[in-house]
Amino acid sequence: MLDGRFQNVFIGSLRMLSASLVAFLVAQLTDIAVFGALKRWSGSRLLWLRATGSTAVSQLIDTITITFVAWLGMMPLGEILRIIVSAYTLKIFIALGLTPLVYAFHRLIERRLGIPPASRDGEIPTD
Repeated sequence: MLDGRFQNVFIGSLRMLSASLVAFLVAQLTDIAVFGALKRWSGSRLLWLRATGSTAVSQLIDTITITFVAWLGMMPLGEILRIIVSAYTLKIFIALGLTPLVYAFHRLIERRLGIPPASRDGEIPTD
């Protein structure tokens, strides 16, 4: 009896671990690509758009990926979709709430540490 319960927990954990790793990899690569594309488009302007926009896209992919890999075949599709909507909504609210912190750290790096922002082509000015 103990072996069956242990195996049940272990298999569920392995599935969640796999889902988490796949979602992390896909979401991080997406975040980098979207942030880079927005940086090329906006230059040094619109930091909020780069930070929040890339997070919004990558977190959507992360939420969909982890939820489907973890629960497909174990829950009804409607329940999976409800989990995706509620988890993604929470993530977006958190990302929007953290936007002022992104600006604060950006300002700290520029002013306190004396590191200027990169130019549109990615080069850091060396005055």
